[in-house]
Order: sequence, then structure tokens, then C-alpha cells
Amino acid sequence: MGSADSSYDSELQMFCQFPREAAMAQLRFLRWLAERGQLEHEAFGPPSGEYASAPPSGEFASAQEN
Repeated sequence: MGSADSSYDSELQMFCQFPREAAMAQLRFLRWLAERGQLEHEAFGPPSGEYASAPPSGEFASAQEN
């Protein structure tokens, strides 16, 4: 862990990382794995929130229509 992306907080007695932007490629890959059942758990639901870039497709889209 480099000092450029974290600092030591003596009150908490631990290193704390500064907030950073989410890695969109990693989020898309995790969603891709979840939609294909390759994660250790099922996807909770369709993509949503600040980082959702596309409308739901496949299984989640049909579930929302019902």
C-alpha cells in the first residue's frame, strides 16, 4: 500500500484509503459474471444507481415486466 493513496489514522490505528472513482470495467465484468451465474451468489437485481449504464436485459428485464 503506497503512501500516495492512503494515510495512517492514529486515532483509528489503521491505514485509510482516500475515496476514488469506481472502475467501470470491473463493475461491468462483475455484472457479466453475475448474470451468467458465475459468482458465488445470484445477482440481487437489475443494474441501478449511479454506475448503471444500460437498461436491464435478459432475465431481469422480463422479471420487471411482470
